Amino acid sequence: MNMEVKEWHEAMILVVDDNPTNVDVLSSYLTRFGFQVFAARSGEKALESLQSLTPDLILLDVVMPGIDGFETCERIKNNETTREIPVIFMTALSDTLDKIRGFELGAVDYITKPFQREEVLARVKTHLTIQLLQKRLQLQNTELEASLTRERAMLEELRLSLSLSLPHELRTPLTVILGFASFLTNQGQMPESQQIFEYGTAIYRNGLRLHRLIENALLYANLKLLKYAPHEALFMQHEHLCNIKSILKNAAQERAKETHRSNDLNLLISDAFIKSSPANFEKIVTELLDNAFKFSRSGSPVAIRMSVSAAACAISISDQGRGMKPEQIAHIGAYMQFGRKQQEQQGSGLGLIIAYLLTELEGGTLQIDSQIDVGTTVTLTFATAPYSPSQHESEPTFWFAANAAQEMQRVAQEQRNASQASAVRVLALTPVWGNCALLEQCVTPLGGEVLQAFDTGDAVRKSLKYHPEFILVDVALFGNEGVEFIRQIQRASSPKTVNIFAITSQETHTLPQQQFIQHCDAVFSTPVDILMLHKTISYHLQNSTHIQ
Repeated sequence: MNMEVKEWHEAMILVVDDNPTNVDVLSSYLTRFGFQVFAARSGEKALESLQSLTPDLILLDVVMPGIDGFETCERIKNNETTREIPVIFMTALSDTLDKIRGFELGAVDYITKPFQREEVLARVKTHLTIQLLQKRLQLQNTELEASLTRERAMLEELRLSLSLSLPHELRTPLTVILGFASFLTNQGQMPESQQIFEYGTAIYRNGLRLHRLIENALLYANLKLLKYAPHEALFMQHEHLCNIKSILKNAAQERAKETHRSNDLNLLISDAFIKSSPANFEKIVTELLDNAFKFSRSGSPVAIRMSVSAAACAISISDQGRGMKPEQIAHIGAYMQFGRKQQEQQGSGLGLIIAYLLTELEGGTLQIDSQIDVGTTVTLTFATAPYSPSQHESEPTFWFAANAAQEMQRVAQEQRNASQASAVRVLALTPVWGNCALLEQCVTPLGGEVLQAFDTGDAVRKSLKYHPEFILVDVALFGNEGVEFIRQIQRASSPKTVNIFAITSQETHTLPQQQFIQHCDAVFSTPVDILMLHKTISYHLQNSTHIQ
């Protein structure tokens, strides 16, 4: 069946009538409105024409010499290639039985002779519009069927991949957890304290592995469901102005440390700001870094590079690992692991497809360049967002005074002169990057670093992952959950002690905010006094037993 869809004014019409005057009148009139008009003087000629033409509509006279319109229509409808063409009868017959016979043979309408040209045009337009809508619907159904066929094939491929990789990925950490846990439940043979520590560490690491597997499976499912519920994307984005340099640096150093490959990490990155969900961007680079370290040998470099312009920034993550074939890149999907039989590897095969889908969600692009036994480079590209340090100074959530940068630099210089450098890690719970930027000016030259958290959940997650010594929090971000937040932070930081400083710009606080402030180690009103903040940090560092 011809699935071409044309607008009605581009349509081809076949006029079948033994009266040359009728043919000439209809042809000249319909041509004026953009129709292509072909004519046949008999039913036989019409059937012959249909062997080479496929009109969009047929105007068919009923009473003609030879085979009449009824038989011509019947033959048209019995032919597989022409049966869908709408036929409008033109006749002087007014008997109801004749009209019924025409409709039974497949005609869509009747025009009574002598006809009015305007009526003919109106009926032609109506039935061409119906035909157009039917073709469009048919085309959509065909595309939908093709899409469903592809989806079924993907589901079957996914099922096979799941049956190969997922049971192993679930059983391995569960076996470790259950095995070591069983040793700890035997009261008659309790292990030594060092063994308990080792068992607990193994249980914890495999619990994290299992947790990541489950989280990735749920995240992948949610990302795929966005195809059918695109409005849900709003709940997965949470856009903030992010300095991706700090996110990249922390994620890369943490992953290199976890794989005992800190010396292999090669960072050449700069400040760049994008509008994105920080959690989504961190997830993207974490999954890509995980692959880069996992699929390359210890001792080979893993390089991160950035190229920044006023319009966009490109981040490349390169390794010198085993690489991928072009067909493997083309078939990247969920639970896909290439070469698993040849090379044992952890993971469910979700990392790369999750990174791709999240990048797409955040309006970026992800490109893979890879060669077998040479290595892989993954390039992320995002639109940059304008940022000026002064743009936040008028915001109520900005913590510092206008001259804070100069004060920060003076404090940092004094510490350098006094050799007071400490590898301190500060987590700032604030949506304003300007607050972190000023803290960095003081902390970074001394060997420390500043992390940014955008909400309480992000702060707890980063406390669990990075174990900061200090957390600065904006009281305005809390409603009733402040005290519970402190409990979660303390559990995440255990056994280390974390110092929580409250920053407030409010003159009055709600009762839950007051209770939260009472549980903090220090409270600062905006604009924060830089010297006082520095002295307070120094005091807590000197009196903390966890600083060596």
